Amino acid sequence: MKPSLIHRLRMRWFRFRHWNRVPHDIVIRRSGVVLKMRSNSPLAQAWYTGLGFEDGEIRCMVQHTSPGCRVIDVGANVGIYSVLLAEAAGADGHVWCFEPTPEVALLLRENVNRNRLGNVTVVEQAVTDSEGIVDLHVFGNGGD
Repeated sequence: MKPSLIHRLRMRWFRFRHWNRVPHDIVIRRSGVVLKMRSNSPLAQAWYTGLGFEDGEIRCMVQHTSPGCRVIDVGANVGIYSVLLAEAAGADGHVWCFEPTPEVALLLRENVNRNRLGNVTVVEQAVTDSEGIVDLHVFGNGGD
């Protein structure tokens, strides 16, 4: 499906304001959620423009998360899913977010606090199918 004029204008505005500059933190508001991200992150551009992001997947997950649910978000990144699912789970539910990258885990914690979520626990560790030490390969664009 071809992007609408509004989406194309938002994409151009985002690129003009953020893309080819020194990476910096930006705050994006969308769907009642406020998230801090790195400007050079493809995730930030997708979240800002509304294009290329898993809206259908998010909608499905939120619809299947009822008040009181317990949720695990492995590879939580900056917390898009974590924040939305924590809101859906409500005060009686809980979300555990696993994010091994220190810089990204810091943004995740900030986003949990920014959205005033008391039902989220951030765990700065990787999740694997075996115990031990592994190499974590981090790309230079804020963790995406």
